[in-house]
Amino acid sequence: MKSEILAGVDPCEKPCAEPQAPQQEEAEFEPITEEMFTSVPKNVRQTVKLASLNTLYKKLFDHFIKNNNSAVLTVMQMMKLDMKVAEAELKTLKALELIQLDKKGRVRLCLQHS
Repeated sequence: MKSEILAGVDPCEKPCAEPQAPQQEEAEFEPITEEMFTSVPKNVRQTVKLASLNTLYKKLFDHFIKNNNSAVLTVMQMMKLDMKVAEAELKTLKALELIQLDKKGRVRLCLQHS
């Protein structure tokens, strides 16, 4: 019985582990569309411009996905990484469910499978 369980575990672990690496390599940046942007209420996005929002989102995407960083980022850390950050931009990305933003202002990218 143990050998059946162990035999069943090993094949399951390998297929689960193998596709993860290609998924990360295949992860491509998909910019925020005008339609997505306008779906966020004006009181949340305020004076945010789509181009600047996409610039910030691309930098966050590169930091978390391409550079394989998993730790949260604070606004201060983002500024040190040459990211121009406005509160309205973070709230807009959060409203689009592209990032997680905690009460302390720490950011983590949401991984969506659409």
